[in-house]
Amino acid sequence: MKLDIMRNGPDGFPNAFRDPADAFNSAVSTAPGGVGTGFPFYGPSFSTVDLGLNKRFPIRRLEGHSIEFRTTAYNALNRANFSYSQASAGTITGFGRIQSTVGPRGGARELEFALRYEF
Repeated sequence: MKLDIMRNGPDGFPNAFRDPADAFNSAVSTAPGGVGTGFPFYGPSFSTVDLGLNKRFPIRRLEGHSIEFRTTAYNALNRANFSYSQASAGTITGFGRIQSTVGPRGGARELEFALRYEF
């Protein structure tokens, strides 16, 4: 069961399921060594776009010397990637609840600039 649509749960917080208890109870778990489907629930989708640009400027007076300017944008589209809590030891407290955003560098857009001198 793939989850792409976020809904408000019964407690009013964002939740991946309309009824977390029903979703939790519908999961079939198997004993160790048994054949089963595993955990059939997948969290919210995750995607990010990173962009990088660079430009090299040769220094004409000095042979082989140049200056390079680089810029990198992590999560350039600033897409929110959500994390959710998982059930533990048979409890459904907070199952599917959206708690935070995730991703490299905290998940927010980040710009990085660099200047490099080559000789």
